[in-house]
Amino acid sequence: MGIASRGVRAGLVIAAMAASFAAAGLAQSVGGTRWSEEQANAWYAKQPWLVGANYVPSDAINQLEMFQADTFNPALNDKELGLAESIGMNTVRVFLQDQL
Repeated sequence: MGIASRGVRAGLVIAAMAASFAAAGLAQSVGGTRWSEEQANAWYAKQPWLVGANYVPSDAINQLEMFQADTFNPALNDKELGLAESIGMNTVRVFLQDQL
């Protein structure tokens, strides 16, 4: 995977995150003004408890390795993230290295 492909993938991730925030009501406010404390608390009360972990695929020796073109493995990522979801995790943290 080339640098351009990684940029497209990162752009898609950012677009998906923005769409999910908009769908969750984060992009909406009453009359374009700041939410009241009650509105913010009501939104927060509807959010699930975050349960997760730091994620590095089982075939990567470090956080840099997981994004290298020669070792990037989307099938393994899907499998492992599916396993995490199956035990109740709803979030993972991935470190994006600037050295890459």
